[in-house]
Amino acid sequence: MYGVFEPDYWTLFLLGGTYHGAYHDASVSGETMKKFVLLVVPAMMLIAGSTLSIAQEPGQSRLDPAKAEASRKYPRITLYSVAWCPHCREAKEYFTKNNIPFVNRDVEQDAGAMAELTGKYKSQGVPVIVIGSGKDEVVVKGFNPESFQESLRKAQGKR
Repeated sequence: MYGVFEPDYWTLFLLGGTYHGAYHDASVSGETMKKFVLLVVPAMMLIAGSTLSIAQEPGQSRLDPAKAEASRKYPRITLYSVAWCPHCREAKEYFTKNNIPFVNRDVEQDAGAMAELTGKYKSQGVPVIVIGSGKDEVVVKGFNPESFQESLRKAQGKR
């Protein structure tokens, strides 16, 4: 189940058994067993706590209904950018503010994104925005809201 803490039940079972055995083992004196429990139980609790994990697939996130609806409303939008670029930042802020779903590909962090930018899209600069995919994609170099909206309408007309 996604997003639920799932303990390692074997660890918890061993922890309970150790605690229970501390008071029912006749071969060890009561004082020795109490010392053992005081040392082992906290260690077992740490182990049990460290085995708790959020069961979520890598790369998956929770999607609220409003964002799911927005993703159906728009074609795929990919932004090729770098962290320090003011125009890239402006595009990201615009997309976020207007609930426009997009994939950000930082070309300084992702060699594959850099290869696509320079090879497939023949660009040395950022931002480059790709709207749609395949033969229907529209490529926008640079960013301003008006030209983006115009390109978006053009891409949506191809759908």
